[in-house]
Amino acid sequence: MKFNLILVMLFIFCSFVIAGPGPIEPEPLAQIIDEPANTVQYKANKPYTAWDGETNKSNITVLTRLDVGGIEYPTGQVNINFRDLNDTPKNASLANLVVNLDLTNKKVLYHVSDVPAASGNLDIYIENDPDYNAIHICEGAELLATIGDELCAANGGTPKTIFPRGDTKGYTVTSVHDPLTNKDYWKVEGLSGTGLQLFNILFGGAGGPDTIEEGGTLDLDEDVEKEYVSKENIEYFVRFEEKDYRFVVNYVDSESQYASIYSHEGDYSFIVSKGDEELFDFNKDGTSDVRLNIIELDYPHVYAELLVIEPKKEQGIFERSEKIDRTREYPSNIGIWSKFVKLAGGTWTQVITFFVLLILVVGFFGVIGWKLISKIFNAN
Repeated sequence: MKFNLILVMLFIFCSFVIAGPGPIEPEPLAQIIDEPANTVQYKANKPYTAWDGETNKSNITVLTRLDVGGIEYPTGQVNINFRDLNDTPKNASLANLVVNLDLTNKKVLYHVSDVPAASGNLDIYIENDPDYNAIHICEGAELLATIGDELCAANGGTPKTIFPRGDTKGYTVTSVHDPLTNKDYWKVEGLSGTGLQLFNILFGGAGGPDTIEEGGTLDLDEDVEKEYVSKENIEYFVRFEEKDYRFVVNYVDSESQYASIYSHEGDYSFIVSKGDEELFDFNKDGTSDVRLNIIELDYPHVYAELLVIEPKKEQGIFERSEKIDRTREYPSNIGIWSKFVKLAGGTWTQVITFFVLLILVVGFFGVIGWKLISKIFNAN
């Protein structure tokens, strides 16, 4: 009897182990609903992989792309909550998400203030265009038209300006490549602002001064004042009194502290920092004709202004300004070789050639001297 009871109990136990405690209910899912037109949502940690918007997680950082002409441009990302106060899965509505792009004027709007499921700061993407040196941030912008220089504050927003390669005012700014659009973007992290625009802030407005291209000419016969942007390793010409003079930006310090510029007039290189000026006597009449003002350095760009020096009136006679001999103050972090090139008054090529010849001469006489000494010792 006892044996039978044991068999029955063993049978029940095995059946329970094999069958399990019963069917396990799948964990309920939440999903994104009410997406704005022409937007596509991606998980921020998988920004190139399609996602159906469903998740069993309590929160996810969601990247929103805007479809313009069949191309999905990244705009911004924020943390989205998928739980209610009782920690029960809840669908996240993006009905009040406002996303817009102005590809021509380099603007992006990413507004999530009215999205209840959104929390924390924003990360916003804007195209990394090398012809622009600054990003304008407009906190509180609700319309694309209110983002921009003098527009943000006038419409109740709070403007800020950052330099991606320089002063970012505490924001984290990184350059990322997006394979879906095959473009590079600035990713500005930790924003409370909602809109961005690319700028050349130095001259007050998107676009800024003309960027001089390879082989381009700045014609001072046409306009006696020229604001322009040059770039490392770009050769350009300055036209004065119907003659062209060649310039090359040899080098721009990666920390934007100084730059080396070569001038064919005089055949020399000179070192400049922000606020410096250089005078040129193009027509060799003993007086300065043109002044170069360095307004800003922002690697790899040099923002500058060329001015024709007007004659000055002195005792009823017009005379040109006398040429000024200036001793340049060098920043403490400028390399010794850059200083040597400047002080030597030559080009990098000339200095290097000099050192190579010097080494060859020293080596030649060293070999001859060694042979003479060897013969003397051998003779003894």
